[in-house]
Amino acid sequence: MLRFRAPVGTRVEATERLSLDVLRSIAKAAGPGNVAITLGYVGAPPPNYPINTIYLWTSGQHEAVLRVAFNANSGIRADEFEERLRKSLPVEFPGCQFSFEAADIVTQIMNFGAPTPVEINVSGPDLGADRGFAEKLRRSLATSALSVISSTTNHWTTPASTSTSIGNVRGNWA
Repeated sequence: MLRFRAPVGTRVEATERLSLDVLRSIAKAAGPGNVAITLGYVGAPPPNYPINTIYLWTSGQHEAVLRVAFNANSGIRADEFEERLRKSLPVEFPGCQFSFEAADIVTQIMNFGAPTPVEINVSGPDLGADRGFAEKLRRSLATSALSVISSTTNHWTTPASTSTSIGNVRGNWA
């Protein structure tokens, strides 16, 4: 499962176009005939839509949740493919953020429903200090037994609602 964030303030129509471009890029990277089906949700669920936002949460019209299923005979290993996409998607879509979450039910249950095994959120009233601390924390984690696979930053206009999420932390045990 891929969580995609366009720059904050992007209209839902533009996010939809970007999401389709991201899915086309994934299909191209997977090779002809290797993608069986894709599914996506763009924007925040409207209040009159009967969905529990615990299961599908997006913070606004600039976010999308995308799922891609490969054909069984594609030979694609999801973890290796994710690593390729972690490098290629940010280059192809500058200003956008990407994070991968467990798509299988076993991993989701083992993580107790958390989107990532470990998630660290940094927030506060001073945007500059928050970003500085989050970057210091990211550098510190990079030199530890853990590695930060991906991280995202929410760029809100009001300093009281800014946050940086350092997610998808994986252990490098020797």
